[in-house]
Amino acid sequence: MQSFLAAAALTTIEGDVNGALAAALSVEPLAVRDGVGYVARQEYSAVDPNAVSALAGRTLSIVANESAGQKIFSIKGKDFFSTTVNANIRPRVTALRAALTAASHGKLPEEYRYDDGNNGKAPELFALLWDLASSGWDLWSLLVPPVDRQEEVRKLLGNGGIVTAAHVDLAEAVPWSLIYDQCHPRRSIRRTGPPHRRSSMR
Repeated sequence: MQSFLAAAALTTIEGDVNGALAAALSVEPLAVRDGVGYVARQEYSAVDPNAVSALAGRTLSIVANESAGQKIFSIKGKDFFSTTVNANIRPRVTALRAALTAASHGKLPEEYRYDDGNNGKAPELFALLWDLASSGWDLWSLLVPPVDRQEEVRKLLGNGGIVTAAHVDLAEAVPWSLIYDQCHPRRSIRRTGPPHRRSSMR
């Protein structure tokens, strides 16, 4: 997985274009070549750049955007395209991050719930992971609301390809790795067994 931060200049921009692009990426103006319309900076890479040609093909591309105050999510794959406009993303993301924090720590940040082998207590973890999965399912349901479209995405994920995610509005980054695509009800109707196996969106 690789993450890039990109900036683009409109044709109507006035003034120092190079300076504006450099400021957007927090780099020196000399790093921006004259005459370019956009620039990108790699934030991190989880793969060896020399091994990119050996990786599986891209299965899905997900882009989070904002237009006129509306949150727009576009999901694209081979023979698949879905766009969702939803203003309720922020509280769902906040709830998902809170569930992750609760599953990681106690009341204080230094109260890590796991031992040196990263093992936790089963009775405690069941409730915590259920909340995490439920919050992940809530967000998934907003991003891909129709049930038939959800099934199409699951099939694409099952092919073992690569999923890329990007944010145009970086102020509200979505925790993609916490999205849970298996139906997971709230604790009011909790199952007695363990949570469903998770299909990871990495």
